[in-house]
Amino acid sequence: MQDELIAALGTVSGDSNITCTGAGHTDARVHAVGQVAHSDVTTGLEPTQLCDAINNHLPTDIHIRQVEPVSRTFDARRSAVAGSYLYHIALRGGAFTKNYAWWVCSPLDIERMEYSGELLERVYYTAEPQIGSLKPVFTLV
Repeated sequence: MQDELIAALGTVSGDSNITCTGAGHTDARVHAVGQVAHSDVTTGLEPTQLCDAINNHLPTDIHIRQVEPVSRTFDARRSAVAGSYLYHIALRGGAFTKNYAWWVCSPLDIERMEYSGELLERVYYTAEPQIGSLKPVFTLV
Protein backbone atom coordinates (compact mmCIF):
# COMPACT_ATOMS: atom_id res chain seq x y z
CA MET A 1 0.00 0.00 0.00
CA GLN A 2 2.79 2.42 0.86
CA ASP A 3 4.40 1.98 -2.55
CA GLU A 4 1.09 2.72 -4.27
CA LEU A 5 0.59 5.84 -2.15
CA ILE A 6 4.12 7.08 -2.86
CA ALA A 7 3.61 6.55 -6.60
CA ALA A 8 0.31 8.49 -6.51
CA LEU A 9 1.86 11.30 -4.45
CA GLY A 10 4.80 11.48 -6.87
CA THR A 11 2.50 11.70 -9.89
CA VAL A 12 0.29 14.39 -8.34
CA SER A 13 3.16 16.50 -6.95
CA GLY A 14 5.67 15.91 -9.73
CA ASP A 15 8.24 14.98 -7.07
CA SER A 16 9.97 11.70 -7.96
CA ASN A 17 11.76 11.64 -4.57
CA ILE A 18 8.66 12.00 -2.39
CA THR A 19 8.40 9.82 0.72
CA CYS A 20 5.52 8.76 2.91
CA THR A 21 5.42 7.42 6.47
CA GLY A 22 2.49 5.43 7.84
CA ALA A 23 1.38 5.20 11.45
CA GLY A 24 1.84 1.46 11.38
CA HIS A 25 1.63 -1.57 9.16
CA THR A 26 -0.77 -4.39 8.54
CA ASP A 27 -0.01 -8.00 7.80
CA ALA A 28 -0.63 -9.46 4.36
CA ARG A 29 -4.34 -9.87 3.58
CA VAL A 30 -5.32 -7.65 6.54
CA HIS A 31 -7.44 -4.62 5.77
CA ALA A 32 -6.72 -1.32 7.51
CA VAL A 33 -9.35 1.33 8.14
CA GLY A 34 -8.44 4.78 9.37
CA GLN A 35 -4.71 4.40 8.84
CA VAL A 36 -2.79 7.70 9.13
CA ALA A 37 0.20 8.66 7.00
CA HIS A 38 2.22 11.80 6.43
CA SER A 39 4.19 13.21 3.55
CA ASP A 40 5.76 16.58 2.74
CA VAL A 41 3.93 17.67 -0.41
CA THR A 42 4.44 20.97 -2.20
CA THR A 43 1.40 21.80 -4.31
CA GLY A 44 -0.98 24.62 -5.09
CA LEU A 45 -3.98 22.33 -4.53
CA GLU A 46 -6.38 22.73 -1.63
CA PRO A 47 -6.50 19.69 0.71
CA THR A 48 -9.78 18.36 -0.76
CA GLN A 49 -8.43 18.78 -4.30
CA LEU A 50 -5.19 17.03 -3.33
CA CYS A 51 -7.18 14.17 -1.78
CA ASP A 52 -9.20 13.73 -4.99
CA ALA A 53 -6.09 13.91 -7.16
CA ILE A 54 -4.28 11.26 -5.10
CA ASN A 55 -7.33 8.97 -5.16
CA ASN A 56 -7.49 9.27 -8.95
CA HIS A 57 -4.04 7.63 -9.11
CA LEU A 58 -4.63 4.85 -6.55
CA PRO A 59 -5.93 1.34 -7.19
CA THR A 60 -9.61 0.82 -6.32
CA ASP A 61 -8.81 -1.05 -3.09
CA ILE A 62 -6.95 1.95 -1.60
CA HIS A 63 -8.79 5.17 -0.79
CA ILE A 64 -7.69 8.36 1.00
CA ARG A 65 -10.54 9.78 3.10
CA GLN A 66 -8.97 13.08 4.11
CA VAL A 67 -5.91 15.27 3.57
CA GLU A 68 -5.05 18.02 6.01
CA PRO A 69 -2.06 20.23 6.74
CA VAL A 70 -0.09 19.41 9.90
CA SER A 71 2.86 20.93 11.72
CA ARG A 72 6.39 20.18 10.55
CA THR A 73 6.94 18.16 13.73
CA PHE A 74 4.02 15.78 13.04
CA ASP A 75 5.08 12.17 12.46
CA ALA A 76 2.35 9.64 11.69
CA ARG A 77 4.15 6.86 13.55
CA ARG A 78 5.43 8.77 16.58
CA SER A 79 2.47 11.14 17.01
CA ALA A 80 -0.14 8.38 17.15
CA VAL A 81 -2.15 8.44 20.37
CA ALA A 82 -4.37 5.39 19.87
CA GLY A 83 -5.03 2.39 17.70
CA SER A 84 -7.63 -0.32 17.53
CA TYR A 85 -8.27 -3.61 15.79
CA LEU A 86 -11.61 -5.04 14.75
CA TYR A 87 -11.99 -8.72 13.98
CA HIS A 88 -15.03 -10.06 12.15
CA ILE A 89 -16.37 -13.60 12.49
CA ALA A 90 -18.89 -14.72 9.86
CA LEU A 91 -21.28 -17.54 10.66
CA ARG A 92 -21.94 -18.16 6.98
CA GLY A 93 -20.03 -17.52 3.80
CA GLY A 94 -20.85 -14.64 1.54
CA ALA A 95 -19.51 -12.86 -1.50
CA PHE A 96 -19.14 -9.56 0.35
CA THR A 97 -17.55 -10.90 3.52
CA LYS A 98 -15.18 -13.63 2.39
CA ASN A 99 -12.16 -11.29 2.19
CA TYR A 100 -13.02 -9.38 5.37
CA ALA A 101 -14.14 -11.96 7.93
CA TRP A 102 -13.12 -15.29 9.40
CA TRP A 103 -15.76 -17.81 8.35
CA VAL A 104 -16.56 -20.22 11.20
CA CYS A 105 -18.71 -23.19 10.16
CA SER A 106 -19.30 -24.67 13.61
CA PRO A 107 -21.55 -23.17 16.31
CA LEU A 108 -19.93 -20.55 18.56
CA ASP A 109 -19.92 -20.87 22.35
CA ILE A 110 -20.56 -17.21 23.20
CA GLU A 111 -20.25 -17.73 26.96
CA ARG A 112 -16.85 -19.37 26.55
CA MET A 113 -15.74 -16.63 24.13
CA GLU A 114 -16.68 -13.93 26.65
CA TYR A 115 -14.80 -15.76 29.41
CA SER A 116 -11.74 -16.16 27.18
CA GLY A 117 -11.88 -12.45 26.35
CA GLU A 118 -11.76 -11.60 30.05
CA LEU A 119 -8.67 -13.79 30.45
CA LEU A 120 -6.95 -12.14 27.46
CA GLU A 121 -7.55 -8.55 28.48
CA ARG A 122 -4.18 -7.00 29.22
CA VAL A 123 -2.49 -3.65 28.85
CA TYR A 124 0.90 -3.88 27.17
CA TYR A 125 3.67 -1.38 27.74
CA THR A 126 6.70 -0.30 25.77
CA ALA A 127 9.81 1.45 27.01
CA GLU A 128 10.43 4.93 25.64
CA PRO A 129 14.23 5.08 25.93
CA GLN A 130 14.43 8.78 25.12
CA ILE A 131 12.31 9.68 28.15
CA GLY A 132 12.97 6.59 30.28
CA SER A 133 9.34 5.83 31.08
CA LEU A 134 6.67 3.33 30.19
CA LYS A 135 3.52 4.12 28.27
CA PRO A 136 0.57 1.90 27.32
CA VAL A 137 0.75 0.59 23.77
CA PHE A 138 -2.52 -1.30 23.42
CA THR A 139 -5.14 -3.24 25.29
CA LEU A 140 -5.93 -6.70 23.99
CA VAL A 141 -9.60 -7.48 24.50
